Amino acid sequence: LCVVTAALAAGLTMGLLSLDPLMLLIKMRAGATQKEKDQAAAILPIVKQHHLLLVTLLLLNSMANEALPLLLEVLVSPVVAVILSVTFVLFFGEIIPSAVFTGPQKIELAARMVPLVRVVMFLLWPLAYPIAKGLDVVLHEEGDEGAENMNRGELSALVRVQYEERMAHKR
Repeated sequence: LCVVTAALAAGLTMGLLSLDPLMLLIKMRAGATQKEKDQAAAILPIVKQHHLLLVTLLLLNSMANEALPLLLEVLVSPVVAVILSVTFVLFFGEIIPSAVFTGPQKIELAARMVPLVRVVMFLLWPLAYPIAKGLDVVLHEEGDEGAENMNRGELSALVRVQYEERMAHKR
């Protein structure tokens, strides 16, 4: 349970925080399918709460990672418990989930996990909210950064980059 929880937290942290709110807004308005539009719409509200999402998932990950050696210590010697927990957490709780959640299906996976993330955000809110609010204040991050913060040249460059990537992919 600890490794699965750590895996979900690590994977969701990498997957959700790697999603750009501007990209999600674009997918909501111009996604290839209705399913893609719906997935982006489901993800955007939690991604917009950047610091709250970050703190919540890191708290969950830390709790799972810290509990694992304590639980294993009951079953095996303390040295073996540490070795097993580090190995399990590194491979099954960090590397593999991060690779999966940042892979080609990251939006679909993230959209499926939104209800779970909302529950975890609710449960950890009393601890996560003050920390996230402190980060917002210290780092002066209030609004969402999107197209309204781009000038005409930057928007033009964004379109050019997308076009060039599609052309390179076709070749």
